[in-house]
Amino acid sequence: MNNTPVNQPLASIARLIEENNDFTLIMHVSPDGDSIGSACALRLALMAMGKRVQAVCDGDVPRIYRFLEGAEDIIKPNDARITSAAIAVDCADEGRMGAAGETFAQAKHTANIDHHVTNTMFAQHNAVEAHAAAAAEVVKRLIEQLDADFGANIATCLFCGLVTDTGNFAYSNTTPDTLFAAGELLQRGADNALINRAVYRSAPVSKRRMLGLGLIKAEYLHGGKVAVCKLTRADFERFNARDEDCEGIIDNLRDVENVEIAMLIREKEPNVYKVSMRAKEYANVCAVAERYGGGGHRLAAGCTVRGELEALAAELTEALIQAL
Repeated sequence: MNNTPVNQPLASIARLIEENNDFTLIMHVSPDGDSIGSACALRLALMAMGKRVQAVCDGDVPRIYRFLEGAEDIIKPNDARITSAAIAVDCADEGRMGAAGETFAQAKHTANIDHHVTNTMFAQHNAVEAHAAAAAEVVKRLIEQLDADFGANIATCLFCGLVTDTGNFAYSNTTPDTLFAAGELLQRGADNALINRAVYRSAPVSKRRMLGLGLIKAEYLHGGKVAVCKLTRADFERFNARDEDCEGIIDNLRDVENVEIAMLIREKEPNVYKVSMRAKEYANVCAVAERYGGGGHRLAAGCTVRGELEALAAELTEALIQAL
């Protein structure tokens, strides 16, 4: 252990890591830069300690994050083995692990590292810091409590988590602690230029086309304060696009002048829709998402809903208008 101030939840997870040798790290479905970066960083740290580690995700790693070291080694739940310990990263509840939740449930020891205020504390050991901008902040502190090598590769993975969950440090969740952590990661060799090229400066044509379609299809309601976009599987097929190609659409909708709340509804399968919500300043979209079994943060939340698209969109839109 180093001289980092003791954080009791993290200290209990550090002991769990020291006392076990075989681990499963689990990301949430539809993984983002924070979930992937945090899991890859922790995997590298545990491997440096001589631990056996598998990283599991019920979903494909988006192309823009495949530059992270270890991202190519992430496996699907069907390929995972049962390990003595399992750690969920950036998962607000057990359902967010998808099919990987079964591997988590069968582990003798479980831990939960997260930053969502809606976290259900579902593990034996829970390090949930709602004030943290990203799970990467929490994982960074955990690695600092371990006797593990903390090189540039780990720093880059964690910096990716910070950058993507704060919108390049532009969102209101960015705190002095976040920027201090970012500075320390840069000192450790995090490659900010590489992250920005891969994540923000290298989009496939299908992603650009989906962004254009999303902006064209958007409706501006309630005096322009609510922006709503609905994307069907036919839209994806039109451009041979993947779910990951929708990343960034909702942020562009939110950034339209006068918009306070943006909602993106995208069809996952017949009558099943993934809903993402963003607020600009004051609306609590998390409260709306929770009513539909989802969660997140006050200004950024989501849920999965089932039913007929237009009826669902109307119902959700009315709930968001009430949230204004």
